[in-house]
Order: sequence, then structure tokens, then C-alpha cells
Amino acid sequence: MADIMQARPGTTMELAGRERVRADGTEGAGYRTFSARVPATLTAAGGAFVVMGALGASLRASAILRHGSDPITVRTSMGFSSSAGWAIAVAGLVLAVSMLAWLRRNRAVKVVPVLLTAAVAVVVALRLTGLNDRAAAWATDAKAVHRYLGFHAGLGWGAWALLAGAILAGFGVLVGVLREIDVRKGFGS
Repeated sequence: MADIMQARPGTTMELAGRERVRADGTEGAGYRTFSARVPATLTAAGGAFVVMGALGASLRASAILRHGSDPITVRTSMGFSSSAGWAIAVAGLVLAVSMLAWLRRNRAVKVVPVLLTAAVAVVVALRLTGLNDRAAAWATDAKAVHRYLGFHAGLGWGAWALLAGAILAGFGVLVGVLREIDVRKGFGS
């Protein structure tokens, strides 16, 4: 049921009485819930980005050695060279596979990707915080050397892929939860 306000012709946009309008049947509503594949796809994509980011370039440091020269990469930290990177990659792979739970009708099974996404989000946040601390340590070390005219240490593409993966998986969970609410209200099957 919707309320419609009408303006009287010839007046200065003063609102008149209300009329109640009711849609005939459910076809008039025009609302459909998300497809069951949307949360599965978002969760799988998030897991894939987490795997890629966990094994990729976590940190990158660039420096300028002489006036007029271009910055060069002087230090890089790769995720595949650390056990934490591999552990997060495995968690991302499990998260990507958990997308199959979104396609099941059993609601208890759908809790698995929700819990995995929360766990991966916490691990990614801790990893990014640790990478930020390491980048700060690299900058402090470079400042003590006095060899560089300019130095920048920051997150590499792997860290950004980790963040994107956690966000995509989070959207997958959000869409999945909203879809379940709609299904319970009778808007989907």
C-alpha cells in the first residue's frame, strides 16, 4: 500500500488530501530479490582476490638516489615468501570454495561462508596493520642511512588485492543475508 500526495491545480504547490493506492496482486510490486548466484559469485571473487593478494607484493619501497632521477624500487616484500601469506592464501581458497554453501537450500550450511568471511576479514585487517608497521620500519631505517633523497614505503598491489577481497566477500555475505530475509518474506524462492 502506498500513499500519494496530490497538488491542487492552480495553487502554489500546496499538498491536498491523500489517496491510498493498492497494487493488484504481486505482479504490480515489481520487486525481486537477488539471485542465489550473486552472493556465491561475490564470495568466490573475494576469496580469489584474497588468494592473489596474500601471495602477491605486500610492500614496496621506492627511493630517489640523485637529483633529477626517477624513483627506483629498492625493496619489495612478497606474500609467497612468508608463512603468513600462505596461511591467508589457504583461508582465501577455503572462502572461495565456501561459495557453494550459498547455493544450498539449507540455511545452517549458509552460516559457513558468513563465519569464514568474518574470520578472513579479521586476518586481513591484522595482516594489513602488520604490513603498515613494517613499511614504517623500512622508512625509519632509510632515514637513518642518509643515502636517499626521497624514500617511500607503502602497500603493494598484493595488500590492495587483500583489502578488495575482504570487501567483496563482505558484500557477498551482505547480499546473501538480504536475500535470506527476502526469501523468508516470500519475495524469492
